[in-house]
Order: sequence, then C-alpha cells, then structure tokens
Amino acid sequence: MVSKAVVIAAGLGSRFNGSSGDRPKPLVEIAGLSLLKRTIVSAKSAGVTDFVIVVGYRGEEIRREIESDLQLDVRVEWIENPEWKRGNGLSVLKARAS
Repeated sequence: MVSKAVVIAAGLGSRFNGSSGDRPKPLVEIAGLSLLKRTIVSAKSAGVTDFVIVVGYRGEEIRREIESDLQLDVRVEWIENPEWKRGNGLSVLKARAS
C-alpha cells in the first residue's frame, strides 16, 4: 500500500519571527535537520512512501536542497503555487489532483 503525504512549503514563513536568517523557512535547521527534512523523515518513519510538496516562495531553492539529499530516498511530486501569497488553503487546493 502506498501512503502519500501533502506538505505545504510555499509561504514566506513570516510568523517564524525573522529567525530564519537568509534561508526560506522549510530549510531552517533545528537540531541538525531542516524543518522540511524533519517532516519528511518523520512521515517516512510512519510509513509514508510518497510526498507531494507544494512550493512557492523560493521554491527552486527548496526543491534543489531536498532533491540533492541522498539520505531521504523518497518519491516527491513537486507542485508550484505561483499564488503562494494568497495563503495555505490555495496551496492545498493546488495539490488536490495529486
């Protein structure tokens, strides 16, 4: 059985209190793992095999970092949300066909 998770990584991360420095929020590291990698690793340990990741703000940078991480070994379908400023709900809708 294939388990799939949708991960929203499209926004600016403005509620992160400016502590992300020059990195987009999904790539901010806490205890040695980026927030996005931590999400993927946790879901994978629970049996998730496929991921749909919706990106917007600095999406190419996020995609490059995750795709270059050979430790993850997961299938990812990338969805681009060019309207990421309109909120997470729209990002979820962009992923619905996946």
